[in-house]
Amino acid sequence: MPGSYGFRTATCRNGHCVSRQGAVSRSRMTCPDGHTSKVLDALAGRPPSHEMYAKLVLGSDGRKRYEPVTDFDRSLYHECSDLLGRNEPRLALPEGRLDDGENTRQAIRWGYLAWRQFFNDRQLYSLGLLGAAIRDLAAGAPEREAIAALFSGTLEFNNMFCSFKGEGTGAVRHMFSHHVLKPERTPLEAHPWGTPSSSGSFSTLYRSRLIRAHEYKKSPTDQVMSGRGIQRTAGLSVPAEARVLSSWPQGGLRPGLMYVRSGDSSRTDVPDRSVDLVITDPPYMGNVHYSELADFFHAWLRQLAPFKGYPVSSVTTRSGDEVQSASPEEFQKTITDVWKECHRLLQDDGLMAFTFHQARVSGWAALMLALAEAGFTVTAVHPVKGEMSTSVAKSAQEASNLDAVVVCRKAAAATRSTLADADEAARIAAQRLMDLQSAGIEVGAADIRSAVRGQVLATYTADPRAADIQALTALADQLASRTVRQLLPGTRSGPGIRT
Repeated sequence: MPGSYGFRTATCRNGHCVSRQGAVSRSRMTCPDGHTSKVLDALAGRPPSHEMYAKLVLGSDGRKRYEPVTDFDRSLYHECSDLLGRNEPRLALPEGRLDDGENTRQAIRWGYLAWRQFFNDRQLYSLGLLGAAIRDLAAGAPEREAIAALFSGTLEFNNMFCSFKGEGTGAVRHMFSHHVLKPERTPLEAHPWGTPSSSGSFSTLYRSRLIRAHEYKKSPTDQVMSGRGIQRTAGLSVPAEARVLSSWPQGGLRPGLMYVRSGDSSRTDVPDRSVDLVITDPPYMGNVHYSELADFFHAWLRQLAPFKGYPVSSVTTRSGDEVQSASPEEFQKTITDVWKECHRLLQDDGLMAFTFHQARVSGWAALMLALAEAGFTVTAVHPVKGEMSTSVAKSAQEASNLDAVVVCRKAAAATRSTLADADEAARIAAQRLMDLQSAGIEVGAADIRSAVRGQVLATYTADPRAADIQALTALADQLASRTVRQLLPGTRSGPGIRT
């Protein structure tokens, strides 16, 4: 259960002490004399300490129940602290400090300056043992890499940023359910190795991810629509058994070969006009900075060196060439380079499709400017249901439930299928959103704004030389507000997030 035993009192800015019985909200606390202070002021740059207060017990009758934490439970925790101190040299433990960034800044404000501080002593000892076993594992390179990747999944569910999800739904809500490094006021300590019914543990993920993936590789199935609904159907796809290459082979790919490359997608060794279809999921402008979040895993994986050439000497996964940026100009510049590379390797009659969502209209504008500069024309924008509706990131005010699938062709091959009229584009977006509503999918104001803006701004790629992107951006906002009023009568239809 949550953290280490320690919190007794904190001092408000007026000099009064707040006991454990004092009122504490997520960001403010009130002392017995009624003075209110920011919790951050009391922390004074140190991360908060935690006190264990409850445990979940499985009784002999097979039923779960909650019990208060006892001195025996605390002694077990302190035993792990002692074991951690004595065995630290042989354990695989996280290294490195958090660098300032869009997604790391919130954790830094709460005093989390090193990745190690994201874990309590019992988690560090347990995960350190498991990581060391993987580090020292005598196995083939693919098997060892797969186990190390599985360990990364275990880290998501076993740290002090996890929270209680609920009975019957998988007890642990992993740390990235918010898409940010967000401290938890009441974190949940789970079982890193796991029991048959535990969620997010190594043994559970081994069965649910690794074994299932291996079975799928040998006997793949496809989701097929029939009169009975969606059916999982075997026998349509061939087994994915192949030799994996990290560089493009002379003479091209042949049956039994697979090309997998990790690196800068604006520079590849794939030959010109050799690809029929490009499918990708680019970063959204300014929302989630993946390299900042990936450093959480990198802090551990540097000790494991999961594959040959892993950058163990680098303290971060960040790169100056990454597409992610909160600046529309920087986002446009870097993603243009990626689209140009896609244009180079795509067949003249090939297709490119990707998913995108953007709350800021400037993000959609930057995307369309980049596509046009790279020589692409958008031929369709389809709103689709994105994450699970239970996602915490989707439950906030003005949260979005939908993404968009953007379909493009090379400009020279897209003339007959291009939509160029903004009003018609808005009408099509509205109709597709209404179709989703009719299917029982919740559509909010943020969904409508994003879908309409994307569809309208896509018309820019039909004839960039004759279009005015600034005027089209303003029109996209107007049409988005109109569609909000049309689909959600009585909802505030202001501009939303325009920057």
